Amino acid sequence: ELVWFAEVGDELGTLWDRLAEEDQEFFVKSLRRAAIGVMLQDRFREALSKDRTRASNLEERFRSWYRGMNSFIDSPEDHIDETKQIHSELRNSEMCALCPNRMDMEDSVRTATGELAHRYCRTYRRRTGV
Repeated sequence: ELVWFAEVGDELGTLWDRLAEEDQEFFVKSLRRAAIGVMLQDRFREALSKDRTRASNLEERFRSWYRGMNSFIDSPEDHIDETKQIHSELRNSEMCALCPNRMDMEDSVRTATGELAHRYCRTYRRRTGV
C-alpha cells in the first residue's frame, strides 16, 4: 500500500502546494479518511484475512487500495469538501446516529439518511440489516 504513496508523491505534493493553508489541514484529514475507508472495505479486509502472501490476495489488496486512493487523487476537492462538512457537523454534535457513543473525524461517515455515524456502526447495519 505504501507503494501508492511513492508513486503519487509528486502529484500529492502538487495538490498540496495549490491549496490554501487552511485547506492543507483538511487535505491531510481527507487523505487519512480515504485510506481508512479503503482498509475497512470488505474485499480489502478479506484479502488480509486469507492467505496474505497468496498472489491473488495481494493483487486484490493492491487493486482495492489503488481504486480507493485514486478516487482521492481524481477529486481531492470533493474529499476535502466532505471532510469540511463533517468537521462542521461534528462541532455541533459528536454523537453517532446509530449508537450512544462519540465519534471523531476519522471514524465518522454518512448514513443512507445523511446522518453521521461510526464507520463500524454503519458497516454493521449494512451487513446485518439491524
